[in-house]
Amino acid sequence: SFLDIRNFTGITEKLTSEGSMKFVNQFLEYLCPEIENNDGFIDKFIGDAVMSLFPNSVTSALKGVTGMIHALERLNLDHYVNKDPLRIGIGLHYGKLQLGTVGYANRLDATCIGDTVNTASRLEGLTKGFGANIIVSEEYHKRLMKEKSDLGTIKFCKLGDFVLKGRTVPSSLFEVYDTEWKESGSPRDELPEILRLFSDQQFEECEELCRKLAKKYSGNNNILLFYADTCALYKDYEISTSWNGAIPLTKDGTAKPLDFPKKEMEVATTPASPSAASIERSDSVSSILQGSTRPGTPSRGARIAWCERTKKYVVIEGEEGEKEQ
Repeated sequence: SFLDIRNFTGITEKLTSEGSMKFVNQFLEYLCPEIENNDGFIDKFIGDAVMSLFPNSVTSALKGVTGMIHALERLNLDHYVNKDPLRIGIGLHYGKLQLGTVGYANRLDATCIGDTVNTASRLEGLTKGFGANIIVSEEYHKRLMKEKSDLGTIKFCKLGDFVLKGRTVPSSLFEVYDTEWKESGSPRDELPEILRLFSDQQFEECEELCRKLAKKYSGNNNILLFYADTCALYKDYEISTSWNGAIPLTKDGTAKPLDFPKKEMEVATTPASPSAASIERSDSVSSILQGSTRPGTPSRGARIAWCERTKKYVVIEGEEGEKEQ
């Protein structure tokens, strides 16, 4: 799992160097025991981020990360009652990785590397944009369901199908939440209908619904705004039936453009109508056109007339126009 403090830069810029170190250590004192108490261990601290591993059970990992949210609530109650509460994001993924030492002769460090690590980091990076505390991958969710553990008040909400930055295989992502958490209204119950409309490529209807709901859940509408903006982008594409419905994501967690052609805009056009004062219906226009070979730009003072033969408005270079050239 990857954990990161949101707005860490904004918080620490108001503190001294000593105050920043004290802040981080106090934060870790509250949250890190939840990792160790659930059969996990800390791989490393990366500034305000924590990378941890749970080798024994995916259920233990779930209890560990949800326990950290509860620990954060205690920290906020103890030290941030009259201040902006601290918030975190956690990404949780399941898979193989390589654990070993990296470095060179004068400096070695034990760590783990691999796609599993990168994916967990990507998931953590999506939490803020999606308005979730914890996001887990499809691989993790499937493995957890096989364990058939009693999860108590812990629930899952599908966020959609995505292709993460740097990956090619689509994956369903899920928000993890605990019904005992203290939180404001959430649009989770609205997501099944949003995902249905999106899957059916009813992008205009989906965008309209998301923007309407975003006003209702103004304090927690990140995922609604994400789908509204994605629908606004995708509704202009001629999407093939080969599309699997997975949204390719940028590093910042926004939707990438699709590799499909844009729709041809069907716009009804009519000839621009000149003012009545400048139009003359003239039978002599045809003869004027037949005898003229100069395409050029109309001169100042040129008149516009209706041509019965071509059924179009044409420019007549009259004497007034010739004088002003």
